[in-house]
Amino acid sequence: MDVNVIQFLHPGEEHGVDDRKKMIKYWNHGPHKRKFLKARGQYVTDVARGTLSEEMPLLFWGEWEPNSHVVEEFSPVKKLKLWPRYLHEPYLPSSKKSAVLSPVSTPTPCIGSCDETKKPKGGCITDWDNDCCQNTDPFVFGEAFIYSLCQQWREYKKGHLHTTYLSRLPIGSLILFGSKVMLDTGSTKEDAFALDTVFVVGDSRPYTIKNYETDLAGFIPKDYGYIMGFDYARGAGVSMNIRCYKGATPSNPVNGMYSFSPCQVADPKGGKSFHKVMIKKTDGLNDYINVKVQQGFKGSITIPDSEAQKVWTKVCEIVENQGCLQGVNFQY
Repeated sequence: MDVNVIQFLHPGEEHGVDDRKKMIKYWNHGPHKRKFLKARGQYVTDVARGTLSEEMPLLFWGEWEPNSHVVEEFSPVKKLKLWPRYLHEPYLPSSKKSAVLSPVSTPTPCIGSCDETKKPKGGCITDWDNDCCQNTDPFVFGEAFIYSLCQQWREYKKGHLHTTYLSRLPIGSLILFGSKVMLDTGSTKEDAFALDTVFVVGDSRPYTIKNYETDLAGFIPKDYGYIMGFDYARGAGVSMNIRCYKGATPSNPVNGMYSFSPCQVADPKGGKSFHKVMIKKTDGLNDYINVKVQQGFKGSITIPDSEAQKVWTKVCEIVENQGCLQGVNFQY
């Protein structure tokens, strides 16, 4: 079976805190960012058997654009894209109390691609509301990771949208989510890819945003449409035929592979953090990872699933060598 290996990039900046009195980061209205998160979850104890640890508080880098409590603040570090400044605990505010989403206004959803270079003040480049409520994609919470939207279509001419090959990925494809960073040792500088999410396509279903409730019935968690803002989406993109991907899991792997986020066990006393997992040019993945690319996505031509498994295994090795575990089943 032929599959794809995708390097999927985001800007890589870290979310801070909006309300220092309440220590809350409100639902993001601007460009996508990542958070250093603390949430209950499990980690893989035996890769071959897919066995898991007991549920416990874990630390990991990930995307969570809704509200979060900032529970810890770390001392500033020069390499802010590598080390966290804040520790967030995710939570989902009630949709009946929209005022808590933001101190500025009730956000309207943004479904599209964010490009800080085209809009200096931040925000999303779409034909919708610029003051948008960002979606969380990939979504790493619950029994299976989900990727359903970002970069699956592009506007090649004004008003003309076309789907990308990200809307047609075969089962067993591997997506590596992360960002470009610069490693600076003082004497040398080196480009690297900061990995935060490993996504293996385990299942998928075609859908349109306007019909998501019908198209994805029984396929997505109950809060997913709210978190993604699908109910309020408007514009040409809501009618695009795209695909919702569900990640393979340790209990239901594809060709021995499953989705996970690099993580570490939280210290009950606090004070613990770790930098993002680095994939460097010397790691031997240059056919699939371009350490100089800053935004967008880079995909391989279709390759045998055995080759994708080798890439996944190498990534697992890099994650382990940098002191991280394979986190799954995160809760909010």
